[in-house]
Amino acid sequence: MRHIKIIFIVFILCAISSGSTLAQEAVEKFGKNRVQYKNFKWRYYSTENFDIYFYDGGDEIARIATTYLEKEFDRITDILGTISYTKTEIYLYNSPTDLLQSNIGVNENSFDVAGQTDFLKPLVEIAYPGNTEEFKNMLIYKLSSMLINDMMFGGSLSDMFQNSYLLLLPEWFMDGAARYTAYGWDVEMDDYVRDVIRNKSTKNLNKFSGQEATLIGQSIWNFIAERYGVGYISNILNLTRIIRNEERSIAGTLGISFKNFMKEWNNYYTEQTNFVDQNYVLPDKNAAIITSKKGMDIKDIKLSPEGNYIAYATNNRGKYRVHLSKTGKKRDKVIMKGGYKVINQEPDKSIPLLSWKDENTLGIVHNRYGKSFLTIYEISSNKKFRKELTTINQVKDFDIVPNGNLAVLSADRNGDNDLYLISLKRNSVKRITHDFYDDVNPRFVPGTSSIIFSSNRTTDTINVKGRKIEDITNTYNIFIYNIDSTKNTVHRLTNTLSSNIKPMAVSEKEFFFVSEQQGIFNLFKYDLSKGIYHQVSNFASGIKEFDISKDKQHFGFVMSEDGKDKLYMMPDFNLDQNIFTAQTKRQQYLNAKFVAQRLKKSREKKALEEEAARDSIIAENDVPLAKTEKTREPAVPTFLDQYSDQMGSGEQLIDTKNYDFGQQENSGRKEQTPKEEEEILDTNNYVFDTDVVSKDTRGPSLLSSYRRLKKESDISGPFPYQTRFSADNVVTSIVVDPLLGFGMRLEAQMNDQLENHKFYGGLLATTDLKSGSFYGEYLFLKYNVDFHARYERKSLFRPTEEFGYLQKYTLNTFELGASLPFSVTSRLSIVPFFETTRFWDLDPTSVLAPPSGPVTSAFDYAGVKFEFVYDNTVVGGLNLIQGTRGKIGLRHNEGLTDSKKTFSNFYLDLRHYQKLHRELVLATRLFYGRYWGANPQKYLLGGMDNWLFNNTNDTGEGDPLQQVAREDGSNILFTEYVTSLRGFDYNTFNGENALLFNAELRIPLIKYLYQGPIASNFLRNIQFIGFYDIGSAWTGSSPFATENSVNTEIIVKEGSSFKARIQNFKSPWLSSYGFGARTVLLGYYVKLDVAYPIEDLIQQKTQYMVTLGYDF
Repeated sequence: MRHIKIIFIVFILCAISSGSTLAQEAVEKFGKNRVQYKNFKWRYYSTENFDIYFYDGGDEIARIATTYLEKEFDRITDILGTISYTKTEIYLYNSPTDLLQSNIGVNENSFDVAGQTDFLKPLVEIAYPGNTEEFKNMLIYKLSSMLINDMMFGGSLSDMFQNSYLLLLPEWFMDGAARYTAYGWDVEMDDYVRDVIRNKSTKNLNKFSGQEATLIGQSIWNFIAERYGVGYISNILNLTRIIRNEERSIAGTLGISFKNFMKEWNNYYTEQTNFVDQNYVLPDKNAAIITSKKGMDIKDIKLSPEGNYIAYATNNRGKYRVHLSKTGKKRDKVIMKGGYKVINQEPDKSIPLLSWKDENTLGIVHNRYGKSFLTIYEISSNKKFRKELTTINQVKDFDIVPNGNLAVLSADRNGDNDLYLISLKRNSVKRITHDFYDDVNPRFVPGTSSIIFSSNRTTDTINVKGRKIEDITNTYNIFIYNIDSTKNTVHRLTNTLSSNIKPMAVSEKEFFFVSEQQGIFNLFKYDLSKGIYHQVSNFASGIKEFDISKDKQHFGFVMSEDGKDKLYMMPDFNLDQNIFTAQTKRQQYLNAKFVAQRLKKSREKKALEEEAARDSIIAENDVPLAKTEKTREPAVPTFLDQYSDQMGSGEQLIDTKNYDFGQQENSGRKEQTPKEEEEILDTNNYVFDTDVVSKDTRGPSLLSSYRRLKKESDISGPFPYQTRFSADNVVTSIVVDPLLGFGMRLEAQMNDQLENHKFYGGLLATTDLKSGSFYGEYLFLKYNVDFHARYERKSLFRPTEEFGYLQKYTLNTFELGASLPFSVTSRLSIVPFFETTRFWDLDPTSVLAPPSGPVTSAFDYAGVKFEFVYDNTVVGGLNLIQGTRGKIGLRHNEGLTDSKKTFSNFYLDLRHYQKLHRELVLATRLFYGRYWGANPQKYLLGGMDNWLFNNTNDTGEGDPLQQVAREDGSNILFTEYVTSLRGFDYNTFNGENALLFNAELRIPLIKYLYQGPIASNFLRNIQFIGFYDIGSAWTGSSPFATENSVNTEIIVKEGSSFKARIQNFKSPWLSSYGFGARTVLLGYYVKLDVAYPIEDLIQQKTQYMVTLGYDF
């Protein structure tokens, strides 16, 4: 025990003396990849607070973002109580598929080193999701997330150092605040919280992760804003940065204990959940035919026209499958799969999309190599026909006309989400709508030439010029468009303040859609002949997807329960019933808030008019400018009777085989006279602000024009992208190298903004300042094939075995390699290299007498290394890894100076981390390596990486670590240590082959048992393990053979024709078992293992080993 205390005291003193930013070297590098399909030519707009970067096809998106972010900047910073001291760089991608090609953050949070200090950069990446309204929300969410992260972990260099160790915040705290800033009290969060209240415990918020943690956090911040006021959000955030504890910050700011605060939060949403459960119902659990796995989404279910089949898609973080099954049968068939599971990125969950052409033919829209394709699948023949969808960026939804060759797409192009008609036989495309409104969920109306769709447009004109982002809202209504009879207008079916989406027609007069008019997405039915609609379902959880067979005998829908998607089939559901439900508390609140805002705007309008009158007095020479009136939708649709007659005509049916894709006529917009604004708010027939035309036709004053011009002139560009480099992180660490000795390592990384160019540099200096190493590396990751160049130099001073004289060895390595990523998780690398070794004999007696051997010698090598790497691991915390990673490689060194120096090497390293329950993980590792050739090198088995106070075994004659006076022993530079084999010294066994297996049961006991938050960094990361190691190193016959290099010794006397074979019955295997503990101590991940070694089947003396670093 005294020896253990001395070890810890010495270690702590060393750690303190090396500073606060300490780390361990990464013993084995695996890592993820990014697959690039496109070459992005970046440009940017510059404003007072942002640099907005975009590439070809993204100019309009960039203009939207530039205008909107500058407008919202003050509101965001007021809510959060922080501001960035430098311009924020926003990188806009035209689609989620394009964003997946970005190199930014490719291997962040890998925990290869401990104590790494990252330099935060005000940078945000955003993919255009396909519609402007969601894009607006994403801009605010990403910007808020960056500002909060910068508030907590940024600042001065000393602040970064301190916060990287002392501040660890749960996911719900930061991500929830960002999402609340962007989305407020939205229906998705409202739905999720009710589901959590019903099915889960909310005592431990830290058990939630990913999107669940974000939504829970959003609900907490929403509760704070509603109960205490929005101003408290910034107070809590700023106090958290100071005292580094979110619970004490909430308690100190609100004046109540955190425990009582959580009770209030739980009661607040429990009351709302109980109200919903009293007025709504949950579907029959027996009706659920499919339940997804956690993290997997079920989307886009489609029933075949006759109801015999059901097709649906699943998307598991970007890896998707299309399933087909017979109605009423639970067994399904996977007819298509693609994509890949995304790690450390946002997956594209919008694909695949499905639509039936007929009972035997299913259309599937999907992505492949960054392009959109439409695949036609025939059930009877099991054949597929693929067609590329050109001229558009991304498809959000589509529908195929029954038994025809025409399809309608809701697709994005240059930032506009519009409707397109395409031919399935020819490469013909016709654009129907052409404006900045979002037109989604198009469906053909059976027996007519019409298309029904959902849109957030406030006018019936389909070619609105200009772009006002403030006109884009989350209010979606149902519209209908006749391909033959209408050219420039659409007809509105609903006129509400809610989101009415996913319309579908079962006949010419009967439509269904889902709406959150009452606060939950439920099914509604629209009767075109009567011009009225009513609610059909009253589910307590929102409908995410649905479909109805044409005979209305089958009703399928997707709904979330207990955090998982479920697919329900209800053949006996009454689709003609008329149901009325009370509004949820959220909807009641939003309606009241809207009325209050309406009154406030009315007062502000009056004040602005008075200000304009004063401005006109100041600017006497103002010239009035003409003001174009905007079209206003009638308060109550009056077209229904006439339009019903048009739809019923058989002459209006679409000829899909000979449809004319000629140019659409563009006529001017017809102006309409607006009606007076009503006193009472009619939420079912609401007239939008953009429809109302001001009676004041007088142009703006000179002062007003100057203000507007000043604001617009602040946007400059576009400018070409210029590569700029900055420091990314710095690492200072203690390293215990079994060959070089105890030393300090300093590493740094630099890269450009997009992380296409990366520079690494490192220096290792031992305490005697004699041995050491340094390296420099450059990575070029811009294209599909990644390139790297590396130089490394290692210097080694070793005493000779006989006289103790020093010998100096150096190894210089030059590499120039290329890697081809197959997916995010796998890649193949080819690395040609050149190496040179040099030897100096530093014997001081050589100056007195001529040496018998060379004083110096050098050898050159040329070679190549092939390596395949796979890594799908997900890091959940320090040393908390799940998944599989491994590498397999082949290396050849060809001796150029002397062919007798040639050798080759094969190696395999496989690791699997299996989750057992919550944080409990069983980690296993298998390593095998083999050297061969004229000069085979040696593996040294035993010990652990970064082992403090280590011992090295002397195996006697033939020991690869022995140095002979005046003899070049440069093979020591290629010697490889095989670890971890706990309980044994370095070099216990050595040989040209090595095999090692490790198993660890990792138990983060405190985190596993204690449900609440853990303030102590030491206790939060403490982990107990049980382990078993077994391995062997040999030359010649393997340890599985009866006679091998360990248990058999052959003695041959020089000059004699006889030889002796001695079998000593030693076991060729070394093994150990034991237990240990790991945790963070002064910035290091410290491991203490108690090992019980077994050699020759006999348990040896117990060994205590203290090491630094992660994993095995």
